Amino acid sequence: STGLVQETGAGLINADVLTTSSAGGTSLTNANVVSSFTATNITSGNIALTNTAAPLTITNITQSGGGDVIIINTGAIDVTGTVAATAGDVSLTATGAITDSGAGTLSGDLLTANTLNNAGAVITLDNVNNNFATINLAALNAAGTDAVNAAITYTDANDVEIVAINVAATMTNAGNVTLTSVAGAISDGNTGGVIHAALLTTSSVTGTVLDNNYHFLTGFTATNSTSGDI
Repeated sequence: STGLVQETGAGLINADVLTTSSAGGTSLTNANVVSSFTATNITSGNIALTNTAAPLTITNITQSGGGDVIIINTGAIDVTGTVAATAGDVSLTATGAITDSGAGTLSGDLLTANTLNNAGAVITLDNVNNNFATINLAALNAAGTDAVNAAITYTDANDVEIVAINVAATMTNAGNVTLTSVAGAISDGNTGGVIHAALLTTSSVTGTVLDNNYHFLTGFTATNSTSGDI
């Protein structure tokens, strides 16, 4: 479309593969049932999909309109291609695991990834080419009110700043968290980011600075090379 792609009324999409192209945003927020999603947007507007699939495979999302990418799936999410939000944020919410596999990479300003599952659903986004300025990650119960015992693994190509990890209304439990910066630093920066984890493991090249007073960790392991403090 040369304009907005959207659902109105009770409109929904049931398909194996969904591919969209828009110039003012894609808003598909009804009860869609799509197994594979590819989207391109330019000019303005968000790319938003609400869906049920086990899993939802994201093969490619190119958001160059300055808007955000917002994916909500009942089931797992697996990113197998490029998800790129130029000057925008990426938000992934799933009741199953959130993963990248194969050539799956994600980039943008802020990455928000939440799993909502009482038994715990992992977040594993470990491609070395992932690239965000800031991250907000949480493995939560189904209601989204408490952290649960599920591992979180995130790798970024460059410097990455933590907004929050496993932060909820109550935080009685949490799994292990592994953070890697391939060529930069890890910090809780100006956002005052808080990390709640069992064992926190970090690997950085130019320093790991986590000096917020409110981190809650059972154990800490850190590796840094080249320069900077831990």
